[in-house]
Amino acid sequence: MDLKRRRPTRITEEIADLYPRPGGDKSLFFKEIKIHDNYDSQKEFSVGFLDIDYYRHANNSVYLRWAINSIDFDFLEKNRMEEIDILYRKEVVLGDDVVVKTKILKDTVNQMIYNKRGDLLTKIESKWIARGD
Repeated sequence: MDLKRRRPTRITEEIADLYPRPGGDKSLFFKEIKIHDNYDSQKEFSVGFLDIDYYRHANNSVYLRWAINSIDFDFLEKNRMEEIDILYRKEVVLGDDVVVKTKILKDTVNQMIYNKRGDLLTKIESKWIARGD
């Protein structure tokens, strides 16, 4: 983590070897997550006290909770998440409002999180498989 710029840094190959991706991919590059022109739905959330960390920014896990809570319940009931890629671009703080835009493409869910000013905060792409219940 680059503390001066408050940005993640590229991980070393030694660290990447400890956490191989599915299929053996050891790429050290961030996956490109496409921004679509149209989304199926959007949902608004506000950053509350229980969402923030010591620095008063929304905790990374909160973005994931917003994303999952923005997916249609029927889809969640019939599928389970197998893989997720999240690219955090900008932070949000207590009192900010965000909008999660969701597009479901077969087994892939593409989501973008924006603030009310329209700034892109987070890009999320998740892969899902049908539940075998």
